[in-house]
Amino acid sequence: QPSAMATVALSTPIWGVLIAAVIAHEGLSPELLLASTLVATGIGLTTWR
Repeated sequence: QPSAMATVALSTPIWGVLIAAVIAHEGLSPELLLASTLVATGIGLTTWR
């Protein structure tokens, strides 16, 4: 379904941040966590039925 692909595409930045934190030991600033939360909330709102 197109909506499932859109969810995957829109969540790419969140996965990038998480992978960078785990593999490259990048820091997670409060701003980055807030931005990731807002992106996840936006994805949830757009796909919520």
